[in-house]
Amino acid sequence: MKSRNFMLLVFALLMLPGAGAIAADKPADAVLGKWWFPKKNGQFEITESGGIYRGTVVAYDDAAALDNKNPDPELAKRKFIGIDMRSNFKYDPTEKQWLGGTIYDGDSGKTYKCTMWFEPNKPDELYARGYIGIALLGRTEVFKRVTAADEQAAEQAK
Repeated sequence: MKSRNFMLLVFALLMLPGAGAIAADKPADAVLGKWWFPKKNGQFEITESGGIYRGTVVAYDDAAALDNKNPDPELAKRKFIGIDMRSNFKYDPTEKQWLGGTIYDGDSGKTYKCTMWFEPNKPDELYARGYIGIALLGRTEVFKRVTAADEQAAEQAK
């Protein structure tokens, strides 16, 4: 009986928002999933392949929007949904951060070096610092995890 109660408790905890970070097979995978842009006008999804993490735009308020701020005329013609906003991150278990990647700012069309991390006890807030040269010369943004309730509301709005 105690074993069944324990399993029910584990199942309930896994259903909580942000449980993906808790239930991740490895700490590096805590970053996987969908995240809101800071303005909540779009979402990107972080995936992993071969130890490399990337984030691709999966939703945007204007589904037909183009990447028109991109300085490359050919890239400026592509749809905004589907572009990689984050590229080439590797998890550093010592630093407990995703390092060595870049972040693309769709508002300016610029790409910056970037570091990503979680603050203690905030598994649903992904911090990303984009910078030029050294991290001191940069800006930190906070991205909130897309919850099951967010997904359900989006389905109902269709």
